Amino acid sequence: MSVGRRRRFGIGCHRAALTAIALLGAGEVARADDIDTCFDAKGDTAIVACTHAIMSGRFNGAALASLYYNRAFENDSRGEYDQAIKDYDQAIKLNPKDSYFTNRAAAYFHKKQYDLALADLDEALKRNPDSAPALFGRANVRKEKGEYSGAIADYGAALRLRPDFTYALVGRGDAYLRKGDYDRALADFDAALKLQPDNKFAQERRQRALDEKSKKN
Repeated sequence: MSVGRRRRFGIGCHRAALTAIALLGAGEVARADDIDTCFDAKGDTAIVACTHAIMSGRFNGAALASLYYNRAFENDSRGEYDQAIKDYDQAIKLNPKDSYFTNRAAAYFHKKQYDLALADLDEALKRNPDSAPALFGRANVRKEKGEYSGAIADYGAALRLRPDFTYALVGRGDAYLRKGDYDRALADFDAALKLQPDNKFAQERRQRALDEKSKKN
């Protein structure tokens, strides 16, 4: 289970401006279709388009940050975490949004650099205390560090903001399971499976909770 990464969050306000700049007599340098492809495509296609737009030199500030962010996300999605972190760094320098910190934390999490991930998630929550993805992400980091009570508290906070947050229910259930609180674990897995019956991780962990509970009894 990963940190609460947010795909291309908060870039819509920059898209029209980016396209307008690209069309202002610089079609060969920063084409409008590069902007669309950077935002809409995936994988290498998106990365190449984002790179063209970044290298054009026609964007700055929050608009440029959104291009770095998209390229970071695509690299992150395919496991190129070091390159993703470099681009998240640039996005944060240009526009330190909570979602950028949350996504950089996801890359650190995958590299098992939990203290760096935790620092980013704490910063994200300073900027936006009601960020369910950041709370979920911090819960996952705390769980991997063995801080189960803190993880359970963060999952609960995320669920108060988003009661249908299936992954937070599963994550909290897993924290309860690791803590040996099998009844609460089963309650969370059951609630998650009502929302998402085909969630395989919830199914597997629920069975594990049942097995562990039967051994205890």
